[in-house]
Amino acid sequence: MDISLPSIKDILTNNQLIRGRLRLTQADIQKLYLAKFKQNQKIQRNLSKEKESVKASLDQIKNLKSELKYCEESLQKAFYPSAKNIALLYKNIGNHYYIKARIYWQGKQREVQVGSILIVLDIIQKMLDQGYLHDISVPKSDNMTWDQFKNKSSLIDATKQIAALKFQEYIIRKLLTEDIDKIEPRVKDNSNDEKLETALPVGKYQNEVSKNKKYEWYAKWRRNNL
Repeated sequence: MDISLPSIKDILTNNQLIRGRLRLTQADIQKLYLAKFKQNQKIQRNLSKEKESVKASLDQIKNLKSELKYCEESLQKAFYPSAKNIALLYKNIGNHYYIKARIYWQGKQREVQVGSILIVLDIIQKMLDQGYLHDISVPKSDNMTWDQFKNKSSLIDATKQIAALKFQEYIIRKLLTEDIDKIEPRVKDNSNDEKLETALPVGKYQNEVSKNKKYEWYAKWRRNNL
């Protein structure tokens, strides 16, 4: 964009009217104008680039804050398990009822299977024996209902402690899967998410109990028959 010659003449004429002291030619005025015009365009380009850079930085800051939030949450739940914000429910799965637990992690609802009432009571007793839990009276009846169970606050609190440890296992295993290339090689677990969240924790325990019972039966039969 060039300043017109009439405009340059007007500048010089008007300057003379006020007894000004501009001692410039029309070429000088035009050269000065072009220099400042180019500087203006350069500043506008730089400003536009800086705005884009700032926007990209703000977006990056936003993303990093989100990543930090989830990372801190993962650290807390994986290495400092807490029974807070854990919800318990009683569900029928394959004609059997189990206590399940839910929490939110990384913006999603997660669920793990804690166990049947009988298994949960057995785990609570073992945790009492090991000193992990204290001052809880564990019922001896094998026919305890969910209504009876949930009305005992000490059992509910203890079950949430178990659930917190099960979530700890679940989250650690998920983190290992996500970071498999960042740590020393490990054998990859082919279990899908649903198995991780439900069947695995309790199934492993049930298999151990079943194997123990089979061994005890065989030992007793062997003593009586051989």
